[in-house]
Amino acid sequence: MATIIGKLAREVGYVNVDQVHDGYSALDRLREKKYGLLLSDWDMRPMNGTELTSSAQRSDEFSHPIIMLRRAKLRRVQLGS
Repeated sequence: MATIIGKLAREVGYVNVDQVHDGYSALDRLREKKYGLLLSDWDMRPMNGTELTSSAQRSDEFSHPIIMLRRAKLRRVQLGS
């Protein structure tokens, strides 16, 4: 999913797109570089998207929009009899 979103972000004009796998890595990256937008998964471990958002908003280094994404859980359904 992150690969697809990264590709879409590049297609709409975001040039520098970085991906990390958890909230702690995202905070470290926010301290290292300036970003214009943060896209975050809601359901990460060990730091979830809500915790990441709160930490980023308290930081002086990041003052841009944050968008939270929630993945839908898919399940198989058997149709017919």
